[in-house]
Amino acid sequence: MACSVIGSENDNQCSSPAYSRIASSASVSSIASFPEYDVKPNMKVADIKNRLSELVGIKGSDLIQACKNFDRRSTNKIPKAQFRQVLRTFCFPITVAQFNALCYEVNMNHPGKINYIEFFSKIAGGKSIHIQRTSEKVADDIPIDEVELRIKEKIKSRLYDVIRAFWLFDINKDGLIQKIELRRIIRNYCFNLSDDLFDDLWRNYDPKSTGVIRYKDFLVRLGINSDRYEKYMPQESVAQALCWSDKKSKNIVDDISCEQRSRRAALENRDDPAIQGLPLEEVKSIFMDRIRNRNRS
Repeated sequence: MACSVIGSENDNQCSSPAYSRIASSASVSSIASFPEYDVKPNMKVADIKNRLSELVGIKGSDLIQACKNFDRRSTNKIPKAQFRQVLRTFCFPITVAQFNALCYEVNMNHPGKINYIEFFSKIAGGKSIHIQRTSEKVADDIPIDEVELRIKEKIKSRLYDVIRAFWLFDINKDGLIQKIELRRIIRNYCFNLSDDLFDDLWRNYDPKSTGVIRYKDFLVRLGINSDRYEKYMPQESVAQALCWSDKKSKNIVDDISCEQRSRRAALENRDDPAIQGLPLEEVKSIFMDRIRNRNRS
């Protein structure tokens, strides 16, 4: 997060290489902070509430829109587990015990789903929060390339939020997202597409009907610069999001992540994510590299 939000106790984090690259290169106006991933189980509820209050004041509208990714029926309510995932991804992580204590603190410890607008309003001291509404609907007869262009125009200035929306659904951080999840994100941050139009769009990115796509490839093919994507999602941040120790080397992180993705692909009877959408020559090259690596070990 930004140093002004976190406080002096995290000044060292704000000077880290990962944060510096983001802070120095970020051009998206919606970026107010960058999430930290180290859970602090001893943090007092009052401190959690104060930090959230500052964040809600800075980007309350963005937090509400993030919750809408899970709010399929537009009831302003989502399950508490998903709400805690929003806090973790867009703010900072807290334990279940801390979350329950926080709900009790703001008189929202009732069972069932949580009204996220009411929660953020109470955290902000009763202040109303501006809510962005996405009511635009695209005509059914426009070509797919124009749909892609419009999506790009919508998300290019909100890449920070869109990537974290992908993170909300990518629980195990394998870089994959399902069809229904992508549709929710497009509807939330861009516009509503008819079933037929979205099916046509999806087929462009999932021609083999695997049911999943790599969202980085989706962004890059839209024309969102790949280097810019890396600035918002550096390797260090992915490792932190997975709660791995800083002592683990990058190679160990890559090996574990690759193994997890391959295992999931095998269970779902689809191509290994490492070769999805690649031409035959590149598939052969990856195959030979893996053979050589196994021979070395």
